[in-house]
Amino acid sequence: MYEECMRDAGWSGVDSDEGMIFSFRDDQRSQFDSSDADCLLQGGLDTGVPREVSDEDRREGYESLLVMRDCLLANGFDIPSPPSIQSYLDEGGVWSPFMALEGEQQFHEAEAACPQLSFQ
Repeated sequence: MYEECMRDAGWSGVDSDEGMIFSFRDDQRSQFDSSDADCLLQGGLDTGVPREVSDEDRREGYESLLVMRDCLLANGFDIPSPPSIQSYLDEGGVWSPFMALEGEQQFHEAEAACPQLSFQ
């Protein structure tokens, strides 16, 4: 999809083992970068530019973290009470029940019992 998008944008390239390699002149850099970013987004690929995280995203993340905390508690790990949702939001969403774990071994044991959920 990316390669087709780039061709549709007017860029030519050559096939390689890693995929299509596109070329451009130095004076075309900004135009190429724009096409590249557009085609990455259209293809659902990561552009390397972090997206803005909304409070709604953070609320969903907080709920996932509470589920992980419950799992850790149920498996015998000593995890302190979470911050309030408002504190969590005010701090930019910086809290995880895994932060209370001590040492690499305890972290691996906790991760085996309660794999960290992914949320974006």
